[in-house]
Amino acid sequence: SFGVGQGFIYSVDVSTTTTTTTTTTTTTTTTTTTSTTTTTVPYQPLGTRTGVQRFDSSFITVQTDRVVGDKVAFDSDLLVEFAQSVERESVERGFTIVPPTEGRLVWSEDSTSVRFVPEDGFRKDTYYEMTIPSGARDVYGEILLEDYKYGFLTSDLAVKPVVVVDVAGVIVKTGDSIDKDASFDIDITGTKTLDPGSIKVLVDGEEVSYTIVTEEDESIKARLDMSDLEAGKHSIAIEAKDIDGGSTTKELSDLVVTRAPIGIIEPVLVSKTPFAPSRDGEVKIAYKLNKNSDVTLYLYGPAGLLVTRKYVAGANGGKAGYNEASWDGRADAGYGVGNGIYAFKIISEGRVIGSGRIVIYE
Repeated sequence: SFGVGQGFIYSVDVSTTTTTTTTTTTTTTTTTTTSTTTTTVPYQPLGTRTGVQRFDSSFITVQTDRVVGDKVAFDSDLLVEFAQSVERESVERGFTIVPPTEGRLVWSEDSTSVRFVPEDGFRKDTYYEMTIPSGARDVYGEILLEDYKYGFLTSDLAVKPVVVVDVAGVIVKTGDSIDKDASFDIDITGTKTLDPGSIKVLVDGEEVSYTIVTEEDESIKARLDMSDLEAGKHSIAIEAKDIDGGSTTKELSDLVVTRAPIGIIEPVLVSKTPFAPSRDGEVKIAYKLNKNSDVTLYLYGPAGLLVTRKYVAGANGGKAGYNEASWDGRADAGYGVGNGIYAFKIISEGRVIGSGRIVIYE
């Protein structure tokens, strides 16, 4: 969650790939760079080039194919990652970039990251400053207490291919839990024609076969199907080049396969509480499973009576990693419920693996 001393912005990355789900048009923007060298960059207030002024546990990483001071490729887009899932509207409300730049915001499914994609790219040799507004909040209700600003200069750097890996539409990150029979979707994009013959996929250091799903000049989609991975930690590396020799390697390490009983590996999140169905539409309950399993969500009213029961399975709520279930504030009988505290339980394989509560207040 955010707030001073709690870690707000997790990272700012440069990438040319747009792989997330919800799109919002905006006239302001943020920045990005692409990928093989990582440099830690302090928060830079407008007009300032020195000093570290940031939240106690926050940090920014800028990834670029070639580090040249604080310059980034002008044809990049900007990825901002948050420490927790955030309320999108609270970020979009005051999200700006100066000079103003037409573009769109693209959110990850779990609202832990947002990408700004400029409509016509950034101008070369120009200083930009992005602002995440004070008042932005995470799903726990913690509020960003002051504006967060990040400045960067654009240059004419060449952008290497970018690789993104996801399972069932959710981007895979180092340290995630995966299923022993996971199917990985690999999305490779570039600003130049890609070389399909250059693509290599390695699992635990050993080259493995994969399937090309679609192939275009600057975009290749592939699938890696794993079978009966052993319990423990695994790594995946994907190598790709364009026809000019620009190369990149995407590495994912500490991917965990477990033989332990089904369980939730992080605290259960509620997207909004208090929740007003007439205004908010629906509330989301998010959780991370340590392996694939069918899940049932039970939600009880203030008197302890069952209000609704939801069965979620596979990609819709029962997969290893991030899942979410939504509720519109209505009982199974069809009526809208009243104000009060509603407890929920997440049950799998006959036992409670997670719980929480939602406050409804109209």
